[in-house]
Amino acid sequence: MTTKKYFEANRNGFFISGFSVFLVLAMAALEAQEWARAAAYFRQVTEKAPESGFPWFRLGQALHGQGDFTGAIHAMMVAAANRGSGQL
Repeated sequence: MTTKKYFEANRNGFFISGFSVFLVLAMAALEAQEWARAAAYFRQVTEKAPESGFPWFRLGQALHGQGDFTGAIHAMMVAAANRGSGQL
């Protein structure tokens, strides 16, 4: 499923706050294995919600998919440190 199709399929949900669009696009890109695009969107989400572990974890997955293992480890460590804290 392309990012555009995922966004269109989910346009009626997930819009809780201003950065939720980036979360939807990031998840769609991750699902489509568009690693660079997913990482870019998840970085934007982590900037808006740095205390939330979920986007850091997903950023780690995207970075791993790109072959950026150092970045993936860092993102996963931040996710682990923020496990259960923060809101999206």
